[in-house]
Amino acid sequence: MSYGVFLLVVAVMTMPATAYACACCAERGTWFQDKARADPEVLAIVGKLGSRLDQTASLYLSAAGLEEVKGISPASETYSLRRLPPHTRDWKLEFTDRGGNRGTLAFTIPDTAVYYGVDSQDGPQAGVGELLLYKEWRFEGPVAGTGIFRGGTARGARFRLIFQGRGNMCPNPDDFKSWVLQVMGPRAAYDFYGSISPRVNQAKLKQLLVCCDEPDFESGPWAVRQDEHLSLERGAGSLVQPEGLRTLTKANEGGRP
Repeated sequence: MSYGVFLLVVAVMTMPATAYACACCAERGTWFQDKARADPEVLAIVGKLGSRLDQTASLYLSAAGLEEVKGISPASETYSLRRLPPHTRDWKLEFTDRGGNRGTLAFTIPDTAVYYGVDSQDGPQAGVGELLLYKEWRFEGPVAGTGIFRGGTARGARFRLIFQGRGNMCPNPDDFKSWVLQVMGPRAAYDFYGSISPRVNQAKLKQLLVCCDEPDFESGPWAVRQDEHLSLERGAGSLVQPEGLRTLTKANEGGRP
């Protein structure tokens, strides 16, 4: 099945609700893999996903372990991950292992992408009659590295960034739950993977606050910065995510946490 519906999202959004629902629905047996332009809506969604990368990245390892990894010196199984500003189409990801060894991978999100979707025929459904596809968005291009990645990216290395999730035929940032970053070249062959944090639901956050007056999420000490992995703008405190639910704590106010 063609993925043309996806590329006509702007027109779809102007349709009546019944027509919109039908246009976004996938049919049993759907399969597509199309290379097409990454329009402004797609690029905006990618920008949102970039601000929601989890702070931990894992290195894919086969049975051979770290010995098979090429292009990282030294290599480690897990890394802390931070996306460095500016948060534009030019991405710069900083990886730091437990020993403090670090490096950055820098690349630009290109104008084209590969859109892949499939009905796995045994996957979940969003509701009665609403099929959820397994979906991928894939972006490729040249990559540059520093620190632990410098040697592997010295000659013609390329990246492939893959967002993975489940959803219908229409683009939605909440469909994507995980990512993979592959680096390949004459001196590099390794893959990172990690999760994508859910969006902050400010209404739910307010319901969880039992210690304080109504918070000011725009300018007060509880102000949320999604581009800093949901840290706090001002004041002490932290955002944590036990079992997929984010709760808010405030440590320096002498009141109840």
